[in-house]
Amino acid sequence: QRTPDLTAFWMEVPKFLQRRNPQQVLLLDENPNAADQLETIMTYTIDEIESFSKINVSQTTLALAKIIHSASEKGPAKGTAHRIFRHLLIGKIALKKERTLFHIAAQHVLAAGKFDAQSLSDFIYAFGIAGDVLKLEDEKTTYGVLDILAYEVVTRFEILAPPQVFNILWAFANVKSPNSAFFEELADRVIELDQIKTYTYSARDISNMVWAYATRKAKHPRLFTEIADHMVKLYNVRTFTPRELSNVVWAFATVGESNAKLFEKVGDHVVGHANLNELLPQALSDIVWAYATVGESHKELFEKVADHIAMMDNLNEFSPQA
Repeated sequence: QRTPDLTAFWMEVPKFLQRRNPQQVLLLDENPNAADQLETIMTYTIDEIESFSKINVSQTTLALAKIIHSASEKGPAKGTAHRIFRHLLIGKIALKKERTLFHIAAQHVLAAGKFDAQSLSDFIYAFGIAGDVLKLEDEKTTYGVLDILAYEVVTRFEILAPPQVFNILWAFANVKSPNSAFFEELADRVIELDQIKTYTYSARDISNMVWAYATRKAKHPRLFTEIADHMVKLYNVRTFTPRELSNVVWAFATVGESNAKLFEKVGDHVVGHANLNELLPQALSDIVWAYATVGESHKELFEKVADHIAMMDNLNEFSPQA
């Protein structure tokens, strides 16, 4: 078996699981030897992972993380593909998951400087999907896997495209990494390179970035100020979808940042819509919550939202919290 073949196999498994209902189709009925065969492939993969190219390492790790996430669903029927992969990669108390990812990390994290931009992004994203704060140890020190990778991100930041940056931020936010300095250092690099002012980031990229900072409760006033100033200077905010705008004001409110001109501009844009049907209930809730939280008054916005809600047939689409 060649490395590319192993990588290609693992990359297909998440797609295979996605097509199957966890409660249906017994894989063992189709192939009674499936569990043993998969165990052999898994063992061979772990044994050979040290010799994989960096691209194959990142793709294989990302595929395994997606499988772990998919197989983590509770209650798959015995003999289904989800149950087999759950046993193979997670085990009863998740020790297999920890050992598998730890082995990959131990082999390749310290050589992360050799990853290209996409491979570095995928590798970090994989640990984010798995949701574990893995640590490596030597005789004197314990190192967090994401802490080591954070250094590579900050020092090689200029090679990363905006979607790759977001995947990395999402990973750090999802595992609740204690490395708060990383978010500060990354924001400093964004500002240093003038990436907001020079339109490096699209509306979607900006929305994703502030969402990640807010989810992590990571404050960086200068970054949020630059983003607010950038959005205020735009002729209009039509390039932002309603969901992206709600993400932005929600994020500003969550980290305690208020900008009167930004909130006025977003509010005016929402009010200018003929109707608010394209805004999902959660987005509406996030918007009014954000304005109330930061104390920004926009009478027309609240009247527009109130009128829209009053005309709805029922409020079942709103969650109790919303």
